[in-house]
Amino acid sequence: MDIKPWRLRIIGLIVVLASLLLLALPMMAGHMRYDDAIAGTFAIGIGLILLAEVGPLIRAFKAGGVELEFSDSMTDRFSELQKRVATLEMAARHPERSPDEVREREAAQPAALGRPIQYPNDPHKGRFGGAAESKFYKLSAVYRNQCKNFVDVDLIVEAPADASVEGADCVRFYLDDSYHPNIVPAMFTDRIARFSLFADHGFTVGAWVGCSQVELELDLSKDRNAPRLLRG
Repeated sequence: MDIKPWRLRIIGLIVVLASLLLLALPMMAGHMRYDDAIAGTFAIGIGLILLAEVGPLIRAFKAGGVELEFSDSMTDRFSELQKRVATLEMAARHPERSPDEVREREAAQPAALGRPIQYPNDPHKGRFGGAAESKFYKLSAVYRNQCKNFVDVDLIVEAPADASVEGADCVRFYLDDSYHPNIVPAMFTDRIARFSLFADHGFTVGAWVGCSQVELELDLSKDRNAPRLLRG
């Protein structure tokens, strides 16, 4: 059952107005009547409005045998948000950098993007070195909260103990074309850079640690820890 968030918002407002009308009429007649039915109706209306606001951030909501599907995914919204947060954090860490230097760093690209695409359905496969570990940096994935159609995936890049990652502004994760944006930065914190997404299929994730010129890749469809939904 596909219900658009704007429709939920309108229905919620109508329910709230109806409950307020049920409350106002007895008051106009000179007596107060606020029973459980009115309270429940009002709560339902508020709930629908809240669901309409939260809806664009989730893929699906199921309750009472009814499943609501939303057009926008949490991953797309959070990917864009994380890009903005990473940009602000980089500016806070390096206030000495000029705008030109910032633009130059943002424009830098891994050598992987200059290599030919070998698998059109999995464009990053084989382009980021083919290994999840390089120069003691490691790319891994943790899988959580599997549902029928998707699973929560935490992508993690871990830096070696002796690495100086203070100058590494961030790791860039390169996702497949079903994600928008599909290039997402993640800042190092205690030698860990992490990004979370929803995945409904397996694909190869590329990662680039610019300061060390390290390229990593992990094929989620071949990861033995991945749930069956993602494995090819």
